[in-house]
Amino acid sequence: MRNGRNKLIQDNLSSLVKKYSQSDVIQTIEREYKAQSAQNIATELIDDNRYLAKVKLSKSKVKSFAEQLAIDPLIEPIIVRPKQEHYEVIIGRKRLFASRRAGVEKVPALVRNYTDEEMLLILLAVARDEHNVNVLEIAYICNHLANDFGYTQASLAALTHQSRPQITNIMRLLNLPDNVLRDLNDQKISYGHARALCALPEASIKKIIQEIYTNNLTVRETERLVAKTKGKKDDPRLKKLNRKYKTKTTAATNKITFEFSSEKQKDAFLDKLLKK
Repeated sequence: MRNGRNKLIQDNLSSLVKKYSQSDVIQTIEREYKAQSAQNIATELIDDNRYLAKVKLSKSKVKSFAEQLAIDPLIEPIIVRPKQEHYEVIIGRKRLFASRRAGVEKVPALVRNYTDEEMLLILLAVARDEHNVNVLEIAYICNHLANDFGYTQASLAALTHQSRPQITNIMRLLNLPDNVLRDLNDQKISYGHARALCALPEASIKKIIQEIYTNNLTVRETERLVAKTKGKKDDPRLKKLNRKYKTKTTAATNKITFEFSSEKQKDAFLDKLLKK
């Protein structure tokens, strides 16, 4: 930690995060402010969390929650912190977005004056214990705790109840190209697919991601293809073919696709190929 105050925060909040489940963390927060009544705050005044803004919520889950709110508008308070003339949501992103979708103008909220570090630790506790959490949430939170507040991967592993290699793999996801991160966020590919792609340079990632979609590759198939790609050298024969014809090689199936400029070129190629 950078100073004594940060160390104190880590000693107190980190132990809380490690010790309790998500619900207990939230209950502890609410007990501390039991005397404080929830305020009804206009949804238009509550901004998304700055650290999780890139992690898009599932549209289907938000829609489902909004439909529930249309029937029963009573929801538990979300937790926010002041942000100039607005507020920033800490706990309850889905409730906030669902309320907006349902046309709810105001939501009950508990206002807390959390520092950035305290907020990140609480976000980590929520993400760690939430069922089917988007792994990118943990990646972004851990990345900020490491870069902004000096947390080591070992301490982050302890906070998330995971091994250090697991935390390393999760944080490496943020090195992937933006389009791959979007696909992971939208659940078009799984964490296993994305983790395997981290071992490749960007040019190779573009080829492999297309293979995943074209051939509906499993995680195991993707891992084998990545290993094969890492150990494979460019074949000069394929380069020569590509210069003469527009070819596309598919490593997963050892397939080569030819594109001819004319029927004449195709016939000449077939005659040469079949010539005995």
